[in-house]
Amino acid sequence: MVSVRICYFLIVLISISFYVLYIDFASFIMMTFAIAIPFVCGIILFVNKKKLKFSLVNYRNIYSKKGKFPICLKIENKSLMPFSSVKIEIEFFNSIIKEKSHLTVNTPILPNNTQTLQLDFSSDHCGILSISISKIKVYDFLHIFTSKISSKNTLANSQHQEILITPEIIDLNLDIGTASNVDYESNVFSKNLKGDDPSEIFDLHEYRDGDKINRIHWKLTAKQGVIFVKDYSLPINNSINLIIGTRKNPQCNLEENLKIFDSCLEAAACISYSLSEKEIPFNLFYKVNSSNYLETDTIEDMDEFILSAEGILKSGFEEDTNYSVMSEALLENEAQKQYRYIYITTYVNDAELFDLAMDINAANTTVILIVSPKMMDQNFYSKEFENIEIIPIMSDELLNSLQQLNI
Repeated sequence: MVSVRICYFLIVLISISFYVLYIDFASFIMMTFAIAIPFVCGIILFVNKKKLKFSLVNYRNIYSKKGKFPICLKIENKSLMPFSSVKIEIEFFNSIIKEKSHLTVNTPILPNNTQTLQLDFSSDHCGILSISISKIKVYDFLHIFTSKISSKNTLANSQHQEILITPEIIDLNLDIGTASNVDYESNVFSKNLKGDDPSEIFDLHEYRDGDKINRIHWKLTAKQGVIFVKDYSLPINNSINLIIGTRKNPQCNLEENLKIFDSCLEAAACISYSLSEKEIPFNLFYKVNSSNYLETDTIEDMDEFILSAEGILKSGFEEDTNYSVMSEALLENEAQKQYRYIYITTYVNDAELFDLAMDINAANTTVILIVSPKMMDQNFYSKEFENIEIIPIMSDELLNSLQQLNI
C-alpha cells in the first residue's frame, strides 16, 4: 500500500516535470490524467462500497475438537463495478482460553455477483468458539485509497457465529453392574424399552397372538373397531450422580489446565454415552457461570448431555479453588435413597473428601481425578477416606484408563 502511493507520487512528479519542460497539450493531458485517475477510482470506491454485504454462514453449530469444520464467508456485490481487493479480518474467541486470534482473508469481488468462500477451521480444545467479522477494508483499483466497511454492510444476524466444540466421545463399553437394575418404585421410565408397569403406557399396537387379554385397550378398540393392546412402561433406576468439577489446578500452567479441562469433559461424555446406550438415566451436577450457582440436570440421552455440556463450556474454569461443586451437590441432594457418586474433577482437596465420606446417601463413591503427567508421582490416596475410590488419570491416557472403570 505504501509502496504503491510512493510510486504514484513519483509518477505525478514526473508528469508535472514533463509538462513544465514541454508545455503542450499532450503533456497537459498526461499530467491531468495522472492526477485525476486515482481520485476517480476513489469516488467509484466510496459510492459502490455501500452496495456490498458480508455475512458468515455456518450449517452446523456442534463439532468435535480437532475435527475440521467449515465456515462460509458470503459476499454480495449489487453494484456494476468490481473490487480489485477486499481485506476481511475474522476474529476467533474461545470461551475457555479467553484469548482472541485473527485470520485475514484477501479476495477480489466480481460485479453484480454473490460469491462464497469456504474457510476450514479446527480447534485443539473444547469450548464455545465465537467467530465474527471484526474489520473489512476495500481498496480502489490502484490501491491508493482504502475505506473501512461499517457494520451496516454486514448482515446483523450473520456477522457472528458460535460453534460448540465438544469433547471426543468413545464408547467405553463400561461394566454398569447393578445400576441398570429395574426399580419398580421409580417414577422414571425408559423411552425405548417396554416393561410391565401398568402406571404408564409405553405404546399401543394391534392385537397379536399371545397378547394378554387384560392389556386390551377397550375404549380405543370400541372407537376404532380394531383390537388394540397396551404396552406398559419399564421403570428404571436413577441412582447415579455424575458431578463435574472444573477448577484450575494451581500446580499447572495454562496449557496443562486446558488439557485437563478437555479430559474432564471427555471422561464425562464417555461415561454419559455408555449410560445412555444402556438406557440408564443419571443426575448431572455442574457449576454455572462465575456465580456459585449449581445446575442439576437429569440426563437420559446424549442430546441432553450436549445441552448441559454447552453450559459447562460457557462457564469455563472455576478460578476459586475453595469452591466445591461436590459439596454443593451433596447439599442439593436430599433424597432418602442410596446414590452412586462419580466425581470427575481437575482438582480435589481433603475437605471435599471428608464431606463425601460423611454423606449418608453415598452408597458407592469414585473420584476420577484428571492430572497432568508431572503430577502422577504424588500420593492421592488417604487412609482417612478408605471408603472412597480415588482414580488419578493422566490426561494423555484418559480413554485407556476409563476402560477399567466399574459403575
